[in-house]
Amino acid sequence: MIIKTIISLTLLFTTVLEAKTPSKCQNKRIISQSPYITHAIDFFGYKECIVGASIYDEQVDKNLPRTGKVFVPDKEVIAKLHPDYIFTSDWTKNSVMADMTPKGAKAFMLHGFQSMEQVENNLYTIGNVLKIKDFQTKVKNFSHEWRELAHAIKHKNKKVILMSACSHDPYSYGTNTYLGDLFSEAGFDVVDKSNNVKVFKITKDKNELDEFIKEFRPDFIFGFVPYTKASTCSVLETNKKLPIIYLNGDNFLHPAPILLKGLKELKSKEGEY
Repeated sequence: MIIKTIISLTLLFTTVLEAKTPSKCQNKRIISQSPYITHAIDFFGYKECIVGASIYDEQVDKNLPRTGKVFVPDKEVIAKLHPDYIFTSDWTKNSVMADMTPKGAKAFMLHGFQSMEQVENNLYTIGNVLKIKDFQTKVKNFSHEWRELAHAIKHKNKKVILMSACSHDPYSYGTNTYLGDLFSEAGFDVVDKSNNVKVFKITKDKNELDEFIKEFRPDFIFGFVPYTKASTCSVLETNKKLPIIYLNGDNFLHPAPILLKGLKELKSKEGEY
């Protein structure tokens, strides 16, 4: 009698779980190890298939299991979630990715920080891995839309700095980053020609941002600030040398399709630059 009761309860519990799991998520238990990856998954309408996310991710349900940091994933939590697929960024070492992937799961490393082409390639990878219907068409439409929005921006050839991080040391995005690529496509001259982000040390005795501005003479700064945290950047305001156009960092600081919202915001602020 006791054994029958246990079996019945087990079957009931399994039925309830299956009822709560959308049919499209069957055999698609996903772990997203970075917020920009969650954005990319959500682009296809599969965010509800995410069973675990990094501690940085504010897009998923706050009660969803957290799978650690980008650099230091929590492989014990990941194993307990029995994922089918794990998507992580190229900030995760190959050896770490292999170590965190439990038996039966498949892990994929995504890029995206160097160019908009990488952003598009991420979408192709996710669509192909998850076997999403017509994913190629969806990605091609995104590719066309972001370029169309970028080309609609006026005030071409303005020299700009793309700056973020409202901490002690602000940093800018160079031309060989996805934001540098995006704003260059929109017709701006991104004066930081570095291959990555450039950190500016600001101390009582030395202000590298001030020196950079004097050398390259940009027209203004685009400041990316998450609206959930602040509307301005105290570091930039304190050391203000140029006009600053603030943009919602939540729409720009993820190499993912949410950049479409960012481009629309950029267009709406044309009167400020």
